[in-house]
Amino acid sequence: WQFQERAIYQILEWIEIKQDMVVEKSREMGATWLLLIITDWLRRFFPYHDSLIMSKSAVAVDGPSHQSLFGKLRFINTYLPLWVHDPWNFRDQKNFMGYQDTKSTLMGFASTGKAGVSERGAEMMIDEYTQIEEDFEVLHRTSSTTKCRIFIATHMGTGTAFHALTQMPEINKIRFHWTQHPDKNKGMYRWNDATKR
Repeated sequence: WQFQERAIYQILEWIEIKQDMVVEKSREMGATWLLLIITDWLRRFFPYHDSLIMSKSAVAVDGPSHQSLFGKLRFINTYLPLWVHDPWNFRDQKNFMGYQDTKSTLMGFASTGKAGVSERGAEMMIDEYTQIEEDFEVLHRTSSTTKCRIFIATHMGTGTAFHALTQMPEINKIRFHWTQHPDKNKGMYRWNDATKR
């Protein structure tokens, strides 16, 4: 969809200039999938591009289903042509993917206050941020992990670190609101014959 395409360009720009961002999302808008596709693309086509991903639990990061972050990436890999995804030049382990052609990597972490603190990456995607109990601790402890943290969540009230980030004017923001989706916003408008609007 067009709103997703615009978001891709904006997110890539902020990754390139190394700036933190928040992605406010409604359910079923494709935000997490989109971010995974972006990080996968960066590692496939750019050398020594190391990415980090985090979510609310170990199962949400790399569980047995396609619902986990690594499960989604494996699903994507299944349908890529061999000239893009060569399984013989690719390492897939628990919480790790390595792209041997580019020497780029992806590491996954379950959320704890200390998760990902000792690692370094070009960008760090933190999914379901409002569901992380140690959200403020993760915010502060990952500040030196990377210059580009991507906090993705659906709002769950005003007492969260995610909400605090959305109120900071210096933080880049993208909103995936359900009203942007052509299938979800049908019937939101009426036609006025008199004004032709």
